Amino acid sequence: MHDRLRLVGLLALVACGAKAPVSPAPEQAATPENAPSAIDAAITAAIDPSVSPCDDFYQYACGGWIANTPLPPDRPIVGRGFTSISDRNQEIVRDILEHAEGADARLGSYYQTCVNTDAVEAKGTASLQADLDRIAALKDVAAIPALMVSLPMINPFFGGFVEADFKNPEVNQFQLAQGGIGLPSRDYYFPEDDAGRELLAAYEAHVGRMLGLAGLDPAGAAKVLAIETALAKASKSPAELRDIEAMYHPMTKAELKRLAPGVPWDALFTALGIEVKAVNVTTPDFFPALGDLLKRSKIADLKVYLAWNLVNEAAPYLPKAFDDESFAFYGTRLSGQAEQQPRWKRCVGRTDRALGDLLGEAYVAQAFPGESKDKALKMVGDLQHAFEEGLPELAWMDAPTRTLAKAKLDAIVNKIGYPDTWESYEGLQVGDDIYANQMAVAHWGQDDALAKVGKPVDKTEWGMSVPTVNAYYNPLFNEIVFPAGILQPPFFSADFPTAMNYGAMGMVIGHEITHGFDDEGRKFGPSGKLEVWWDDAVSERFEQRAQCIADTYDAIEVHPGTKLNGELTLGENIADFGGVKLASRAYADWQAAGGSDFAAGGFEGSQLLFLAFAQSWCSKATPEVEDQRAKVDPHAPPKFRVNVPLSSTPAFWEAFSCAEGTPMHPASTCEVW
Repeated sequence: MHDRLRLVGLLALVACGAKAPVSPAPEQAATPENAPSAIDAAITAAIDPSVSPCDDFYQYACGGWIANTPLPPDRPIVGRGFTSISDRNQEIVRDILEHAEGADARLGSYYQTCVNTDAVEAKGTASLQADLDRIAALKDVAAIPALMVSLPMINPFFGGFVEADFKNPEVNQFQLAQGGIGLPSRDYYFPEDDAGRELLAAYEAHVGRMLGLAGLDPAGAAKVLAIETALAKASKSPAELRDIEAMYHPMTKAELKRLAPGVPWDALFTALGIEVKAVNVTTPDFFPALGDLLKRSKIADLKVYLAWNLVNEAAPYLPKAFDDESFAFYGTRLSGQAEQQPRWKRCVGRTDRALGDLLGEAYVAQAFPGESKDKALKMVGDLQHAFEEGLPELAWMDAPTRTLAKAKLDAIVNKIGYPDTWESYEGLQVGDDIYANQMAVAHWGQDDALAKVGKPVDKTEWGMSVPTVNAYYNPLFNEIVFPAGILQPPFFSADFPTAMNYGAMGMVIGHEITHGFDDEGRKFGPSGKLEVWWDDAVSERFEQRAQCIADTYDAIEVHPGTKLNGELTLGENIADFGGVKLASRAYADWQAAGGSDFAAGGFEGSQLLFLAFAQSWCSKATPEVEDQRAKVDPHAPPKFRVNVPLSSTPAFWEAFSCAEGTPMHPASTCEVW
């Protein structure tokens, strides 16, 4: 990493009994090295000095930002980290798309057809109507698969996708999963209180209005709701879907037919054009119920359901009346968002999702300095070394499992910034109709995926576009991926003190590394194969420690009557615990090796590291979206992603002198990695 300037002086730590801010370093003569800066101002402006860091560190670190940051009417949630980077990236991408100099012309064409609302209104629903007419012409259930394949924009009834075989991760496999519902999860269809019943009624009314806009009978909404409720009843909950071993059920076509004889499997695979030797059925209990539903339903009702799926998915590419009605339910009613984002922002996102590699190549050339990749790779290596250092300290592991864990750690593939090769989207044509363009993109994606079935896995592919502000761990590839989009301030900057980079981006890196060893990731070996590679006794001790974390989050109430689900969020929570610990250890190693850092905002060392971590997660959200995420999001809300792991981190207690018994240093704590 590049050299850092040292600011001499020790921080005066404040005892946690008093609600006072942590004191800054002693004043020094103003020099270029320690003069006040934008970094200093940003850190101190976010802090709430009226709160002790040992009472509520998230409020201490973020209270000033929360108090002074209004929630924009066009967003249900806003964050100091992710949102600020996304906003900057959107402006960069917008400039690329509006000028498209040196970029593929399809980028500019796709974007312009999206933002040209006059053209969208002028074209009306002619393209949609042609597809609705095809749905209306259906004669029987056996004809549905061919229609579904010809309209890849929609995913009615169930989901189909191509992914590496869980137990043979070198080969791509066609996989089947539950699906077909329009609300976030199954539980929305079985409300237990008045608020839930009112929401379900609002959804049915919304479906009716959308059908009416498409020239169909609004009364068909009741038929749609009945079909979706039957599908929901047969579906697993989001927490149940995290049991990875229960998601592997390879079957031949003959076995599929015996499992769910009511589903026209022959027609489906003929329409897909693939030869089936073994299909992985991730949710086998779902498909017998689907078969029964198809057998007992009238074809007229199924056609209404299919029409709803098309209208619902196509709404952003249709005249304003459709787009507004879709937002009124999904944006306002379900998420509490008062206004739509400007059209150009939505079109930037759609172009990114449609032509991510074309856009990514142009984005990297403009927005990602070459040295950033090398610096990030160095940090990843430091975090992996920190994980290795911690293995001998884990008394619950035995020596053989520790050796195997080290082997898996060494085998992790790091993808930083951007891929080595870019997808060219060969054969994809972009015209002057946004609906037709989106259907063409869906066709291209479907054909590209189906061509991989039974073929070797290409592990050079990325699962996120380069401008995306996110990161991920893929257990089937045993890889961690950090797109250029997230390697930006406040997560990462060459101008930050090293402590800030380790606290913000280092925690994200440590989080993704730990995913390889969370309750799901630990079940995949170094090659990405789903296999048992732990001793039973070690697994039991791991589960006991994981249960401590699950129980902790189970007890957290987001709003009165709305609690977090410790099982749903367990993997992310284990990764958060590990990420904070690894970031702290890696920074301490860097210091021990002679790393020279400088202060910012009056903080230095570990204090600055933990502040940078917390401040990258400062957030505000509508109550509606907080309730929704508590039901379906595997991540805990930002406040608890900060406070709960830190309250179990001894290095944090030491940095802020948090005495045992204070809220941020409880007597009982959890630890896995």
